[in-house]
Amino acid sequence: ISRTCGVLVTVIGALTAAQYLAGVDLGIDQILFREMAGSVGTSAPGRMAPNTAACFFLAGAALLILSLRAGSTRHVFVAAFLSLMVSALGIVALFGYVSGVQTAYGWGQMTRMAMHTAIGFSVLGLGLFSACWQAGRTHRIRLFVLLPTCVAICGIIATVCFWQELHVSRKDEIVRVIDSDARVIKTRIEGQADFRLKTIERMANRWERHKVYTREEWEGDADQNIIHLPGVRGIGWVDSEHIARWVYPPALLEKFVNQNVALESRRRAAYDAARASGKAAVSQWIEILGAGKGYLICAPIRKDGWDEGFIVGGIVIRTFLDHILPEFMIRDYSLDLYDESVNIYSRAAESPGGDEFWRRSVDVEIGPEVRWHLVV
Repeated sequence: ISRTCGVLVTVIGALTAAQYLAGVDLGIDQILFREMAGSVGTSAPGRMAPNTAACFFLAGAALLILSLRAGSTRHVFVAAFLSLMVSALGIVALFGYVSGVQTAYGWGQMTRMAMHTAIGFSVLGLGLFSACWQAGRTHRIRLFVLLPTCVAICGIIATVCFWQELHVSRKDEIVRVIDSDARVIKTRIEGQADFRLKTIERMANRWERHKVYTREEWEGDADQNIIHLPGVRGIGWVDSEHIARWVYPPALLEKFVNQNVALESRRRAAYDAARASGKAAVSQWIEILGAGKGYLICAPIRKDGWDEGFIVGGIVIRTFLDHILPEFMIRDYSLDLYDESVNIYSRAAESPGGDEFWRRSVDVEIGPEVRWHLVV
């Protein structure tokens, strides 16, 4: 009976391990019981955890060795070693439940060993070791001479397992922090970009509401917005023919007055989108003279049914992002921002390092129909 049980348990453990390693389904997982797909903590319906399969394989091998060669010193020692390995794996999993380290009882995204299973294997391993001890005494094998070596080896293996599980757990925690910070950066950029878009849109709405919106009033609004919104390089009124009429600050933008500012395709697309939708639109990246890469916010003006042009704001991307991102994110993370596969912003961390494993990517919606790709 012991041989039959040993062979059966060893084969089941080996076949289950083979399914994990080869990525196949041999159809043995639900022979006796059926399980719904997607069950909590289960990677394949009905399949035992990989560490559970390893424990069954080791326990079955130990039982098989004891039933065949209980009188051999070498074989009894191997069986004792396998028994302690079963206990070690069970204790590691049990430690995971006690300490909250999930990777100790669940390897990767595969099925996890249950707590009662971990307790069972801890006890089963000790029971098999007791059987080895009894077999040694029966056949006058001095097992106690080999016991320190056996226990030391299992202790080292258990320690390595604990270290590995803690290392993986720490790695997972770092990944969660990076994912969270990437979402924070995304949310902050989107929120601040939307605030600037709505500010330019409010200027257009004020133009529409007022019977007379004097140039002095307009320049006062533009001045306050540029002062309080870092990254806003300048603001202008562009008529329906895309000719710049008013600009602020004039000392910086005077050269654009009475010029067609929609000749470049990306700029023209933003004007057309704003006019078609009746709402503020954002351009793809453009070169802002003397300031580097940026983008435009174009808010259409329709007063009493007449098209009176646009209020346009020019945003310098580097100035914008350097002011809105928290200091620790600029210090601790390397950031790259892309628009249409063109790098529009790049900043290296103060302490360079890391590899591709830590890299995270998110899409940032900067405005209607315009998305940037952020790599953290």
